[in-house]
Amino acid sequence: NMFTYIRTNSMAPGKWAQAMTFAHDVARHMNALLGVDVEVSVPIGGDPNQVAWTVRYESLAAMQAASDKLMSDAKYREMMVRAADCFMPAAGRDALWRRV
Repeated sequence: NMFTYIRTNSMAPGKWAQAMTFAHDVARHMNALLGVDVEVSVPIGGDPNQVAWTVRYESLAAMQAASDKLMSDAKYREMMVRAADCFMPAAGRDALWRRV
């Protein structure tokens, strides 16, 4: 099975440029740290102030191992704090999809 993890967030008013810079910076950091391919996307329709990060894992165990490594990474945690004002409070959403 293949699992697709998608995190979306809503950019704060006036913070589009900073949020997009962060989105790509954190994706590059995750790619290097975890050896995964994190994609950054924005919607074509609907709310234009959304951003999504998508990554695929071979198994739930691989996803958990990557999450554990990411949460223990000081640089990642610092990036999250630094970018907090770029996004709306409590607007982040996670989804996990399984390929069938």
